[in-house]
Amino acid sequence: MGGKQKTNTTKIEKEISVQIGRNIIVFLLIASAIIGAIMTVTINNANSTEISLESEVAAWETSDFFRPYIAIGENLAVSPQIQQMLLGNGAGSNISMHPTYASNIQQLRNLVDANADAVATTWVVDLDSKSVIMSNGYTSVGEFDAALYEWYSCVDKQKPVFSEPYQQYSDSQEAVISIASPVFDSNKNVIGITGVDVKLSKIAEIMAKYRIGSNGFSILLSPNGGVAYAPTAEIILMNMADLSVNKEAIDAVLNQTPCSMRIKFGNSTEYGHFAKVGETGYMVLSVLPAGEYYQPIIFCLVSLVLLVGLACFMVFFSIKKSAQKISKPIIELKDIAEKLAAGRLDVDLTTSSQNEIGELAFYIGKTVERLKEYIVYINEVSAVLNEISEGNLKFELQYDYVGEFARLKEALYGITEGLTSVIVGINEGADIVLRESGELSEISQTVSKGARNQAKEIERLIEIANKISQEVEENREKAEMSAQETVRVTSMMEVNQELMNQMMLAMDNIQKTSQEVVGIIQTIEVIASQTNLLSLNASIEAARVGEAGKGFAVVADEIGKLADESSRAASNTKQLIEISIGEIQKGNETAEKVKEALLEVSQAFEEVNGTILETADTARTQAEDMQQILRGVEDISKGISQNSTVAEENESTSQELANQASNLTQLIKRFKV
Repeated sequence: MGGKQKTNTTKIEKEISVQIGRNIIVFLLIASAIIGAIMTVTINNANSTEISLESEVAAWETSDFFRPYIAIGENLAVSPQIQQMLLGNGAGSNISMHPTYASNIQQLRNLVDANADAVATTWVVDLDSKSVIMSNGYTSVGEFDAALYEWYSCVDKQKPVFSEPYQQYSDSQEAVISIASPVFDSNKNVIGITGVDVKLSKIAEIMAKYRIGSNGFSILLSPNGGVAYAPTAEIILMNMADLSVNKEAIDAVLNQTPCSMRIKFGNSTEYGHFAKVGETGYMVLSVLPAGEYYQPIIFCLVSLVLLVGLACFMVFFSIKKSAQKISKPIIELKDIAEKLAAGRLDVDLTTSSQNEIGELAFYIGKTVERLKEYIVYINEVSAVLNEISEGNLKFELQYDYVGEFARLKEALYGITEGLTSVIVGINEGADIVLRESGELSEISQTVSKGARNQAKEIERLIEIANKISQEVEENREKAEMSAQETVRVTSMMEVNQELMNQMMLAMDNIQKTSQEVVGIIQTIEVIASQTNLLSLNASIEAARVGEAGKGFAVVADEIGKLADESSRAASNTKQLIEISIGEIQKGNETAEKVKEALLEVSQAFEEVNGTILETADTARTQAEDMQQILRGVEDISKGISQNSTVAEENESTSQELANQASNLTQLIKRFKV
């Protein structure tokens, strides 16, 4: 079997470049990623260390700056003259009248003059008299409430405290930080407070020296987040909460937590470090903008990417050159193999590589030489195959086939013997098929004729079944109509029975009324008897009276006559009513019999209705059964029709088989065996 050339093969040059280059590039990428990560961590740590060291140094120097001014406040607190003034100035007294007042004012001024570059004012508060004296000469007597100021906490803490940065209300409008120190008496009770107002301008001179990188800076923050120093003057004395600073940074200041973190000032992001300024409560925040913070990292990563890209290009170029050198002799061998696959043996090999490819070329050349020796075998086999194609199965091979070609010789003789045996068998089988196909054709004709007759009988049976089905359907419809009429008559009988019940009820009422009338007539008879008796008594009394009672006697006689007539009329009416009651009784009995008769008729109609409904159900069931029978007959008709078609096809097939058997016999005769 010949092989089909593969059209989607990959060039060995490309495959070598991909396989080797991919591994090297993956290694370079992994190495560059590791180096980049190490560089990022190293630079990040260096930046963080630089920021934290800068912040700690600024905090230390700021703390060192505050020490002499803390000492000034503490020295004022232990000054004998000030303690004498505070102890001798009780509640309600005027501090300006104390003998040491002038000398204490001068002492405060001397301290300011000696530290004029950093100290704005010094002051002393007397807690008992609510008074204050200041180095600028301001004195308040009995109206100064120290508890309203935040630095008053030095009384509870009993140590110097720092106030929030604020702006003085004096003419100088100096921004300061107050350092308040408690003044104790001999019993360690706080009797007053001394204060030193340190200028923020002096603090700015110290803080301005601390810059990180090109755009980094430091900020001095109070315990509550107030800005005591910043490179931008506009935000000094503002609070961090008003500068859109993130909550984590504000919490770090409020909780006095030294740490490094990312800090957001509005829409900008900075990297900073918080450092405590000694025990003052203030903190130094040193920050570096995110762009400058990442600048060396970005520079190193970009440089690394460029170096890796250049290395990948050089590696790929070197691999491509090597792959071309390796693939060139392989391509030549591929061209030789294509010619051999196409049956061309006139090829020459010029490959002279001193490696495995050269050895492969040498053995391919040997193979080509051996194939040229086998051309004689190929020619003889080709001639024999032509004889076989002409129908001649008798031949002789002239050459002695060696090697694998000996098997080819045996195979050709085997083909001849096998074809001879097959052709003889086919010839015998064709004769049998020709004979049997004639018999099959006759049988198919008989079956086809019988199927056609059965189809005609089935069609006639379908017509009869359709007619019976229609008659059954008509009987079912008539039975359902009879059932409906019976139901209607039964309903009418029930209505008549109800009317009869109402008539009987009315007759019972008439009978009861007649009996009541009889009672009334009896009452009338009694009244007539009583009236007649009264008339008789009246006649007797009238006769006893004589002539004067004649008129009364006449009236009594008329009343007696009227009573007799009433009695007779009542008696006649009673007799008629009794006759009517008797007739009503007979009518009730007759109506009861009619009611019973109607009930029997209604029950009979219900029985007839049930019978008719059963008949209708039976007719419906018969109609459905008839439909099933009709469908079954139609299925049989279809089956017979299909059998008829199959029989006709078998007849045609057997005829065609006989023709093909005859043709096969003619074809086999062309072989010489």
